[in-house]
Amino acid sequence: MSEIKSAHLTCALCGATSEQKVLVSENLIGNPYLDGRESIMDVGGLAASAQLCPCCGYAAQDISQPTTVSRACLQDEAYRTFSGLVFSSAVSKSYYRQYLLNLADPEAAYQAIIRTAWSCDDAGETENAQLCRKLALEQLEKQMEQAPDEEFLILLRAELLRRTGSFEQLVQDYCGTLLSNEFYQVILEFQLQKAAERDDGCYQLRAVAPM
Repeated sequence: MSEIKSAHLTCALCGATSEQKVLVSENLIGNPYLDGRESIMDVGGLAASAQLCPCCGYAAQDISQPTTVSRACLQDEAYRTFSGLVFSSAVSKSYYRQYLLNLADPEAAYQAIIRTAWSCDDAGETENAQLCRKLALEQLEKQMEQAPDEEFLILLRAELLRRTGSFEQLVQDYCGTLLSNEFYQVILEFQLQKAAERDDGCYQLRAVAPM
């Protein structure tokens, strides 16, 4: 488990001080998931990078750090209402807002929205988790416009297609694809097999390569 502590931080936007969770140390022991989630990203670990100012609503991994975000951004309708989504977890709310604030940066937006999906997984919010994975897929595909042959991104896209039930698309796009990295090829073939079985389940790396 990650070691978390509470700390009083001053919001970089409004100057209010609030108690936030801060990551002290990470437990690196465990097996990662096929969507890139490390085993260290337990509920506490996710929460430590999902800070939310209770005064102005600013969301960031660390609300005390200088930012280019303006307070006007926080008044956007989608930001204030979470685009109409209902999240039970404050962690999900923070990450979703981080996603909205980073839409101009596909990589940062992807990291925020996939963490929203993980938080929804932890909260048992299946529909929200699937929607967030679809949004993550959009941001990932924007990254791939600049690096279409990046094999790790191909694996992440295959995982997101499968987890969102886009089995036919996964098979159409990657059946017959050969990757230069042999282990990546094994993972891709696993994804194709599970797509053929119409399996959208969550798998750790050990399912592909038992330790």
